[in-house]
Amino acid sequence: MAGFNPDDMSRFDDFNIFTTSYKQIGSYNISLNTIYEQGLTSVSTSSQPIIIRFHGGGLVAADSLFPDFFGYWLLDLAKKYGAIIISANHRLLPEANISDILEDLEDVWTWVQSSLPEFLRIKSQGKVRCDLKQILTAGESAGGYLAIQLALNHPNGIRTFLAQYPMVDMKSRWFTESFEKSVLGVPQMPKSVIGNHLAKARDGASTTKDEKIVESSDPRLDRGGLMFCMIQNGLYQDYFDIDDAKQFPIDRLENGERLPPAGGLIWHGEKDSVVPVDGSLRFKNTVRKHNPDINLRLLVRPGDHGFDSSARLTDEWVERALEPYVAAWLA
Repeated sequence: MAGFNPDDMSRFDDFNIFTTSYKQIGSYNISLNTIYEQGLTSVSTSSQPIIIRFHGGGLVAADSLFPDFFGYWLLDLAKKYGAIIISANHRLLPEANISDILEDLEDVWTWVQSSLPEFLRIKSQGKVRCDLKQILTAGESAGGYLAIQLALNHPNGIRTFLAQYPMVDMKSRWFTESFEKSVLGVPQMPKSVIGNHLAKARDGASTTKDEKIVESSDPRLDRGGLMFCMIQNGLYQDYFDIDDAKQFPIDRLENGERLPPAGGLIWHGEKDSVVPVDGSLRFKNTVRKHNPDINLRLLVRPGDHGFDSSARLTDEWVERALEPYVAAWLA
């Protein structure tokens, strides 16, 4: 899409990237990337902390290594503290539904717990080890939703979370009703875009009529228009189950579930035209009511969706915001 350069992978120049499948659906492999700074070893420390990161794209588009969505500040964080980043793909809407994606989320967690130590041993020739007790989750937009969901799933196994403009209020009319919406200035798209996409996907698929089509990677953001169409036409309601509280972080908190004791950090642009800041405000208020002892901070900054695209860890506002959560992660 205009403004993005999926071929510019230079932000990863100082990192090793190892890609593997963490699950298989039929003959289709869903992948994740293990990323750490070149030259990293665990000689001077017993093992390295972990960041489990999920990408943005509205649950519809993008990829775990789509560079423009992968924050410089997060790579800086990994460098500074010798962290290992696990950046995972998952099934995508509209071919999948949210239940499928949340199943993938848990399978990422299982892979980290059961397979990451041996995977690192092999890939690093024994030089790099991981600390399964020092885990934070992170993600932007849809990835922020998944980072929070995983933190709710494992509040005793995840130290804290860092979520950027997360999609935490998926029952709001913004995501469930069709009306004129200026999303990053993209003209209103007809609902038929989704139906046409699914029909074309079905025609080109090798699956049988009763089998689901699986799509989990969009490295060039070719599906970006599908995301805009989903938002503008309120189509997310077709892929979430309104009666399943587990799909909605705010419902989970209201039902008594808890975040990690150290809480987490959310930052959000005050003029966000993709994921309105109202959702993060509602999430914060829900945490205050139902998890009042949790250290959740919502930092509202000037700008639209992705306002932090060039932010670095050395930026004063980033460093100060992260400080207590990094301390909790590494404690």
